Amino acid sequence: MTQPSGDGTVVISPYKGGQTDNSIRLAFFGVLADNSTYKSRVISWTKASDIWIPEIICNLDLITGTSTGDINSHYINNTYLFADTISFTVGTSNTTNMEIISPANNTVGCVTIDLAGAQIIQVVFDTSNTNCLYRLL
Repeated sequence: MTQPSGDGTVVISPYKGGQTDNSIRLAFFGVLADNSTYKSRVISWTKASDIWIPEIICNLDLITGTSTGDINSHYINNTYLFADTISFTVGTSNTTNMEIISPANNTVGCVTIDLAGAQIIQVVFDTSNTNCLYRLL
């Protein structure tokens, strides 16, 4: 497999054996209505010799709340709603190497994931929902 690239791909350490960050925190947002549902998959990539090895960390179900970006002069404005409900659905991960904060009360939810040496993290969205989806890393 070749090195992943494109939207949703975050290079943590491009070199085999290089230092990587300990964890990553993800908060999800999009141009959606309150209580809209969507799905995301988080994949870690590690280089072994000349190939990249993917591992599905988790699949997440997300529901938007009413909390908006509303940050002046930034790309997250008040038309974007943050996910306030996040649930782990599938993955090779277990709950000891990730923390899900899912308030389900219209405040911002997030996921903190132990990178476990991953060199690249890729966040993929289910594109069957026709609404525009984004992520915040």
